[in-house]
Amino acid sequence: MRWRRRLRANRNDRAVTAARLEAVSLAIGGRTVLSGIDLAIPAGRFVGLLGPNGAGKTTLLRGLLGVVAPAAGRITVFGEIARPGGGGIGYLPQTRPGPLPQLRGFDLLALSMRGARWGLPHLSGAERAEIDWALTQTDAAALAGRRLASLSGGERQRVLIAQALLGRPRLLLLDEPLAGLDPRHQAETVALLAGLRDRLGLTVLCSAHDLDVVLPALDQVLYLGGGRALLGSVADVVTAPVLSALYGAPMQVIRAGGRVFVVPEVPQAVVPEAPRAVVPAAPQAVVPDVPQALVPEAPGGAAPATPGARMPEAPGAVASDAAGQQAA
Repeated sequence: MRWRRRLRANRNDRAVTAARLEAVSLAIGGRTVLSGIDLAIPAGRFVGLLGPNGAGKTTLLRGLLGVVAPAAGRITVFGEIARPGGGGIGYLPQTRPGPLPQLRGFDLLALSMRGARWGLPHLSGAERAEIDWALTQTDAAALAGRRLASLSGGERQRVLIAQALLGRPRLLLLDEPLAGLDPRHQAETVALLAGLRDRLGLTVLCSAHDLDVVLPALDQVLYLGGGRALLGSVADVVTAPVLSALYGAPMQVIRAGGRVFVVPEVPQAVVPEAPRAVVPAAPQAVVPDVPQALVPEAPGGAAPATPGARMPEAPGAVASDAAGQQAA
């Protein structure tokens, strides 16, 4: 059968290149997002596509799909120029419309079998078998008859990944498939994708916001920053010197409890020296000089007599004096 030939081809892909970018520049709305990208993604690898918001992760995935044509350079997927609908690629976009209330998991996949036609198609036996196969690969067969609106985030993600497997792709592109999931369902989704790589020989390129979530499954990491890209092992790429050069700013890589965090280096705060308080000197009390009493100097240098009470002369003294004058 055709799908068996594809499966054998997938398992032999480990010796070839799944995707190659040669001097590629990608632009959106006239703004260059990625420039001068040269890299080759080996087949059969699980590659984590990482970088800050706005670094170009979604743009790179759309370039591999052929939806965004390179402003410069060339993108090939398994040796063929990337073009819309080129085949061989399964894609899970980041933003998806909300499910119709009555739509079941099986119905979602059925719509994807003949996406150019309106309404639920009348499926052949082979098409139904293909849907069953895809749901089984993601452990979602029990969810086929349930309404999408009733599924949890993790259950709905398994159905959506099954949808991306229709057509037996060789390259699986996933744009933020862990967004909105709790830690348990994030770990389950990463384990599911790693199992698809191992069982089906798929090449998985999965964008994520946090490295530590996908770290257990990664073969390589493709890190975007500052309009550039770097592909390599986690040990080679996720280091402070490499990421600092990629971002053009000092970065720190913190490893704790089996997790890896990439954060900008925070410069040490320069604390200005507090001005010394200037305590004004207390004004000295000005004691006015007390003027000394001016005592007028007596004539002749004699000390002035101290005025005192004047005693009247005794009458006897006057009489004797007078008598002496008469005797004379």
